[in-house]
Amino acid sequence: MAKKTVENKINPFGIRYLRADEIDVRVNTVEPTWCTVLLYKDARVDMYILDEMYGVGYWQRQHEVINGNLFCTISIWNKDIQQWVKKQDVGTESMSAKEKGEASDSFKRAGVNIGIGRELYTTPKSMFISLSAGEAYKNKNGKMALNRKVIFKVSKIDYDDAGNIIELVITDNNNKVRYNHKSGEPIYLPQNEQVESEGKVIPQDTKSEQIDPSPVSESEDKITKEQINTIHVLATSIFGTEDVAKKDNTSRYRVNMYKNFKVSSSKDLTKQQASQFIKGLQQALENKK
Repeated sequence: MAKKTVENKINPFGIRYLRADEIDVRVNTVEPTWCTVLLYKDARVDMYILDEMYGVGYWQRQHEVINGNLFCTISIWNKDIQQWVKKQDVGTESMSAKEKGEASDSFKRAGVNIGIGRELYTTPKSMFISLSAGEAYKNKNGKMALNRKVIFKVSKIDYDDAGNIIELVITDNNNKVRYNHKSGEPIYLPQNEQVESEGKVIPQDTKSEQIDPSPVSESEDKITKEQINTIHVLATSIFGTEDVAKKDNTSRYRVNMYKNFKVSSSKDLTKQQASQFIKGLQQALENKK
């Protein structure tokens, strides 16, 4: 029996799953050393899938204003019961084009009601991508923004039978892997490309809690180099560079780590403890906003 691929997998609602090339990556939050991203679908994807699954002449859309809000109704012809089956939802305005954005959003939301792209709701809550020097900058309003030359895309995605995302790989326009959900953690750039929160590259010999130049065991119970670097980036964003650099119990970062895992250095954590600590730091960073 042939193995099912994303292209021929059907979700619990009778609609095929979204392919990697049908999913867009939107940058949500940008900081000097990292950013968070979201996944979404374009309205054209809904049109293509409706044509593919039901046929060009067997579905239709209608927009109407209800209490000042624009709603979209998608109707699908059910051949078995010989009548139209309808799904409706409301849209929100976009930043660029009010009417067009609201119409497009209501259409996409109605599509989700049918089952198109509903699997995107199982996207990992916090998707962090580390940024190298020059990838983030302050715009004219003083806010951090992503360099327009940096483009992220979904290069691979897979789902289980219940419609949950079980594998997600995000790459950049140079085909470098920047996020890998299957491993459960974001993939960070090499140490010499990391940037501190001030936006300046710090010489390697002045960095605290960075990847140790000596070999680190990659055994199952030993923390990995990627985990050490991830913890450093997140902790610096939460506690600050000075606090992370401290080696005594005046460091909130080290006190927090010792309280939870009875160690004062990330290099003494096990791989499992590191994963738990990373999840906690990610949640704390989200709550901080």
